[in-house]
Amino acid sequence: MVGSEVLDICLHSHDIENVISFGRRKTGLGHPKLVEIEQDDFLSFSSIENSLCGLDTCLYCLGVYQAQVSKEKFWEITVDYLDALIRTLEKTNPEIRFCLFSAQGASRSERGFMRFAKAKGRAENLLLGSKLAEKFIFRPGYIKPGAKHLNTTISAKAFEPFYRLFLPSGSMRMFSPKRSLMSA
Repeated sequence: MVGSEVLDICLHSHDIENVISFGRRKTGLGHPKLVEIEQDDFLSFSSIENSLCGLDTCLYCLGVYQAQVSKEKFWEITVDYLDALIRTLEKTNPEIRFCLFSAQGASRSERGFMRFAKAKGRAENLLLGSKLAEKFIFRPGYIKPGAKHLNTTISAKAFEPFYRLFLPSGSMRMFSPKRSLMSA
């Protein structure tokens, strides 16, 4: 959900010239700014290293809800995929501005009983300990589903009337890199 919303904002921003998106599957959007790369193995980015050079910003949105996969797969997706990308970027493009979409409640101590909090905390620690030049972590407490996702879950349907009360319209704004952007 987050990745598709971020991608939509990037594609419609006049300040962003091009977007390289890599993900588990192509979006099929066919936008003139968009280059899509299907990535099968998120533990190795050697096949796309050349595509990572020269980018100025990475918006890392790749994730999964913990109830959708096994405990082991959740840790792999949340922590190991990020680690593999960071290590590749440290070699190919250490000057990149890296923005991690984490979650409110992430525990940098990596303690507690909530799996997502420990995993997100470890992911944040990996980024903060990396050699990348600029690091940003976003910890949204709630993300209002866009039109595409608004009516897909029971919780989204139940809370929809409250969105307008608590979240001003258009409240998600992001900085705009000039040259290129990578969205995971």
